[in-house]
Amino acid sequence: MTGARYWYHVTDKAQWGAKVVLQPRVPSTFAIDEAGEPIEDCDTKRICVGPTPAHCLTAIGPSSCFFIYRTFKKLKAIKPTTKQVPDVSITQERWLKRPTTFVRVKEITRKHIKRLLDLDLVVRGSNLPQDLTEQKKDLEKIKAILR
Repeated sequence: MTGARYWYHVTDKAQWGAKVVLQPRVPSTFAIDEAGEPIEDCDTKRICVGPTPAHCLTAIGPSSCFFIYRTFKKLKAIKPTTKQVPDVSITQERWLKRPTTFVRVKEITRKHIKRLLDLDLVVRGSNLPQDLTEQKKDLEKIKAILR
């Protein structure tokens, strides 16, 4: 478990509003291998969070808009293993396993979305060692766009 801090969650769900209580759940999508088999934990109920919005964006797919949420208060989070989340060393993904209040802190604008889509971000899972190297490069690009 990591120390108490603010954690971020990025979503494309505009209807959540300024404040939302998220419930732990099994994610609806997972990283998969070339055979289409999941290569990450698909059983544990959790709220996936990251230490920065950029870290969150490296872990999710493209969308037409994103909303950045932050935990309402500082919390401790669980660090998954590389067997549970193969790219945890890059995304710094952590899990919250209790209902948690989040507040919206920013909308990622269309201008930012276009620049993110232009990056041709890596799709995880098909060639994991190379994907992780590329994903780390993507993280730096995303950070630069969000500045």
